[in-house]
Amino acid sequence: MTRLALAAAAALALASCSRDPNSAVIMTDSPEFAFYVDTYNASQDRYRLELQFRPNVPKALAQEAENPPALAVGRFLANDQARSRFVNLDYLFRELIVNPSGVYQGLLQRGEFDGRQLLLPVSFNMPLVAWRRGEASPGKDNFVISLEEIRSAAAARNQLAGSAFVRMGFSPRWDPDFLLLFARMSGAAFREGSPLSWNDEGLSASLERLRAWSSEVNRSAADEDDFQFKYLYLPRNLSVQEGRIAFAYMDSSQFFLLSEERRAALEYRWIARETAIPVLEEALYAGILRRGKGRAAAESFLKWFFREETQRYLLEKTRSLRTSETIFGIAGGFSSIRSVNEKVLPVFYPSLLGHLPPPEYIEAPPTLPADWTDLAGRVLKPFLINATGTLSPDFDPKSDLRRRMDQWKRQTAGT
Repeated sequence: MTRLALAAAAALALASCSRDPNSAVIMTDSPEFAFYVDTYNASQDRYRLELQFRPNVPKALAQEAENPPALAVGRFLANDQARSRFVNLDYLFRELIVNPSGVYQGLLQRGEFDGRQLLLPVSFNMPLVAWRRGEASPGKDNFVISLEEIRSAAAARNQLAGSAFVRMGFSPRWDPDFLLLFARMSGAAFREGSPLSWNDEGLSASLERLRAWSSEVNRSAADEDDFQFKYLYLPRNLSVQEGRIAFAYMDSSQFFLLSEERRAALEYRWIARETAIPVLEEALYAGILRRGKGRAAAESFLKWFFREETQRYLLEKTRSLRTSETIFGIAGGFSSIRSVNEKVLPVFYPSLLGHLPPPEYIEAPPTLPADWTDLAGRVLKPFLINATGTLSPDFDPKSDLRRRMDQWKRQTAGT
């Protein structure tokens, strides 16, 4: 009965929007936009937005091609289908509805197709490594740290009692997300394909480097697994604080959702290749649909949302409502607006002071398929854990990955 009631309410909302030219539907996979839409609706009385939540916006748009929303805000929108689905937003720049110079240029370019700006970046997260405050910095740069610097510093912090490790600096194999990041930064080049493409040479090179880390730094993958089983039952930041490990891998959302007391006990740097910090794959983008009804309302919302003063107000409200304890920043990440990150966020997150990298350090994520989250979770991460572990002599990573991909395709066919 509850599902029927929700379906009826959604149908009524869509029907009202189709009748009212000043109403529009926004489809999103970001729960935070329920609050943003309510705040926008309360801020003026000319337009009204209705929210549709979909866990996978690109797939939902494909299924609702005949009756699309006016505005979509979601992950993995920047793909080949964007060329035919979204309108050119260059006019928003010409009319100064959105100031392009105030947005991170690398992220802005990811939403550009064939010279047309089809998508606008909304928010993003970055990878970091944290260590106990007071210990020497393992990196030379004030903002970033390389994979090699992490490896070298981790090796120096290993401790043995007899033949067993009682402290291990760091292992990439403790976190599948770090393995995926390592592969990306080492040239694996995962990207949109059928459904996924990658660079075999880059992937092989990343696996060799990961295996070398295990054998040369931590003695073996088996030792890493044994240490993890014995000691790593706490969140990684707590294992760092108690001195059991030297470094913890986190993304910016995870780190800034720690209490201020926990963050104050840690120092951190953004993980980078030279100075390029890879923005994590689930960056949020927004676009206006070609066939959606209520474009004026959608444009009005974008004009309201992409203002520094609006986002400052939203951050103030989330803090007063204490939702900032479970949601970082704007829609769970850094804002795509530079001034918000540089002037506003440090007021709410003092640990950001002195750590915001120059805008040219920001590297946009690759173009990925709509199923990326499922692909990464069910195929790539298990593959990387297995391919960097204790292997049989006849193991072939290329055939193993393709076997896993074929199996995933069969299981998800028609979904």
